Amino acid sequence: MIISTRLSPQTWTTSVVIDDFDSIIRPNTIGIGAPSEGSAATGVNGDQSRNRTFESGAAYVFTRSGTSWSQQNYLKASNTGGRDEFGGSVSVSGNIMVVGASGENSNATGVNGDQADNSVWSGAAYVFVNPTNSLVGGDVSGLVGSLSLQNNGADEITLNMDGPFTFSAQHDGSTYEVTISSQPASQVCTVANGSGTLAGINNVSVSCKADNIFTNGFEAPDN
Repeated sequence: MIISTRLSPQTWTTSVVIDDFDSIIRPNTIGIGAPSEGSAATGVNGDQSRNRTFESGAAYVFTRSGTSWSQQNYLKASNTGGRDEFGGSVSVSGNIMVVGASGENSNATGVNGDQADNSVWSGAAYVFVNPTNSLVGGDVSGLVGSLSLQNNGADEITLNMDGPFTFSAQHDGSTYEVTISSQPASQVCTVANGSGTLAGINNVSVSCKADNIFTNGFEAPDN
């Protein structure tokens, strides 16, 4: 299989040439199966040099940056076995990859059964999930001056006007906590919806108002 990248309407360049048994392509991700691979490794990114298990099979994930492709993951079954032919079929959808092993021979049924059984030549499928990343963000209102925010005590950003803000991406399921590391002069800002478990957060609210102490020492009435 030859993958080409278009540089202009008239110009194409070969990005990568792949010899594969089964593959699935998405815009920036390729899943490739190699059912005759013979490593005894298990799981994700194990020892690719342990060629001790004949035709146990493997699958590979490549991602593209610009016109260059690079290997991101090396996948094996959780119960690697000879002649299981893991990688005989692959399918990628979003951050999920399903890999078939037509020679796997457990008599288990359904989901997450007994992988140690080897009594029936039945086949199996394995599901791999790559954690997705989401942004933590929200809006600032009422700001006059300079305000610094942090997420989880780091990843500091400085804002100088009202409007949206975002921090660096995190894995879904991780925790976030947005705090103020530096207040603007003569203002007090507060954070709402600033902590929780991440699943694409864009409703953190930071509101600022004038400090209730004038620079001459007199207290201003609350509104």
